[in-house]
Amino acid sequence: MSNRWQNNWFPLPGEAVFDRDKQHVSAVSRAPGNLDLFVIGFENHVWTTFWNDQVGWNPDWFPLPGQVVFDWDKQHVSAVSRSWDKEPRVWSNRGMSGSRPKSRTWPGRSSA
Repeated sequence: MSNRWQNNWFPLPGEAVFDRDKQHVSAVSRAPGNLDLFVIGFENHVWTTFWNDQVGWNPDWFPLPGQVVFDWDKQHVSAVSRSWDKEPRVWSNRGMSGSRPKSRTWPGRSSA
């Protein structure tokens, strides 16, 4: 394993395309060896992909389940990890008067 940056940028796997000027990718590490990325897609749903140190990048981006929609032109998704197994995702409602921020939590591992 190298202790330096790769020589150049590389595209993430998958066919998803986002507007680099308006759609901002948010990254969070919910556990050692894990990285999750989030962005609001053109159809106004939050999309995600992930990397882990066992298999590398997921083959493609995929939408989070649910019916809530966001404005990809005005809103940005933010992610923060509060513990090793839980990952709340909080959305900013910038530019949408009267709207409340929305949050969603990845359930993490079961306590069984």
